[in-house]
Amino acid sequence: MPSRNIPIVFFDLETTGLLSKRYLPDIINIGAVDSYDKDLTYDRIYHPNKDIKIGASRVNGFTKKPSLIGCEYLYLNGNRVDGMDMKEGLESFLDWIEDVYNVPVVLVAHNCFKFDAKVLLRNFIEYGVKWSRVEEAIFGFSDSLIPSREIYNPPYSLSDMLEKVGVDALEDAQGVRKLVRRMAKQNRFTFREFVRDKRWCKSLLSMEKDCGIVRVGNINCMGGLRNLETVKQGLIKYKFTIILCTFLLVTIKKFAFNKNS
Repeated sequence: MPSRNIPIVFFDLETTGLLSKRYLPDIINIGAVDSYDKDLTYDRIYHPNKDIKIGASRVNGFTKKPSLIGCEYLYLNGNRVDGMDMKEGLESFLDWIEDVYNVPVVLVAHNCFKFDAKVLLRNFIEYGVKWSRVEEAIFGFSDSLIPSREIYNPPYSLSDMLEKVGVDALEDAQGVRKLVRRMAKQNRFTFREFVRDKRWCKSLLSMEKDCGIVRVGNINCMGGLRNLETVKQGLIKYKFTIILCTFLLVTIKKFAFNKNS
């Protein structure tokens, strides 16, 4: 598909905390909006399996509380909400992209490369979403924070770039959409040229490498070289086991045949 025809979708995440080397947050809410039709949106809440950090709750309003029957309920600003199962929720986002566009899209977010893209892709891996589905839905990512740094004077946060910042993922995605369209127009870019500028747009494969996602055959995993070696060792042990079982089976058959003869 010619790059000029690749659909563009703005998105934002609410999560259980900040991403670090030792902590991968669960996604609680994904909001997404089409680049041209602001009424074409995705907005779903997921029930995270991880505890929600206090700092995250202060920002996004989500909390979890235990019930009398042993399960945990999810709340948004004090009101109980029903969240989707993590894997089902993540797959529903891919379903929405496929149903609406039927081709892979470029996903745009503010601070996308350091946070949103990494958290999204790593959540796909952690919850066992088939990578073939990810490849069918996502062409690449674009980070609106980078052009805002290059074009405008500091500070560069979304709240600094807009008069109003949303209170949830969908409103923030709408805000990023407004911001990027404004930057493209002010700097005399076509909208698609601006989003796909190689200075702030990366392919899915490039983001996989940035996330430390490695492939061994059809297996995707996280963690860089150490994890890669672990997977390779596992495959070697698996192949050795198959060879050993085959050898034993042939030996047993030969023994049985000789005995009957």
